[in-house]
Amino acid sequence: MRSAFDIPDCAAVALGNGSDELIQFITMLTAKPGAAMLAAEPGSSCTATTPRCTAWIMSAFH
Repeated sequence: MRSAFDIPDCAAVALGNGSDELIQFITMLTAKPGAAMLAAEPGSSCTATTPRCTAWIMSAFH
């Protein structure tokens, strides 16, 4: 991917299998004690479970 899209070595690349997974993945990557995050509610099939999982992950860092 780096060579196909000319992505520099210093840039991180994250891949996911759908928007819900990417939202949760980015939340886990950026979570730190005392952090707050604002995200729009996804409109896909996992709408009911993703916010609960994300809230649990964030509370583990507080």
